[in-house]
Amino acid sequence: MRFPLIFKSLCVSVLLTCCAFFMLSCDSGGSDDGGGGDHPFQGTYSGVYNGTYSGTWSLRIDGAGSASGTAIESDGDEYSLTGQVSESGRLDATVAGGSSDYSTWTATIDAAGNVSGRWSNPLWGGGGVSGSRD
Repeated sequence: MRFPLIFKSLCVSVLLTCCAFFMLSCDSGGSDDGGGGDHPFQGTYSGVYNGTYSGTWSLRIDGAGSASGTAIESDGDEYSLTGQVSESGRLDATVAGGSSDYSTWTATIDAAGNVSGRWSNPLWGGGGVSGSRD
């Protein structure tokens, strides 16, 4: 017995719909916070820095431990903050605003999400960094 053409078309449509649904519903294995992993310090953080210069900072750590954000001086100048966080909570980052404007940040994030550390710049000195998970 031969199936009518309408039945074949219906079967193909159902099969394609199921395939599309399956492909769209698959989980990539990562989290919604990016980075493709499940880093123990993944999330957003913010705080202050002080010393030779002072201001506020905010940072997002993705699932792979990559950190990116901004540091804003008290006079309003904004700088890019990028770095990496280890599985043990050590943050190593660079703050850059131009080709020669940079400082290095080294901080520790504890299990409660508290951030503490230091920043330094070879020309302008340095100071402290503190903050917490948002």
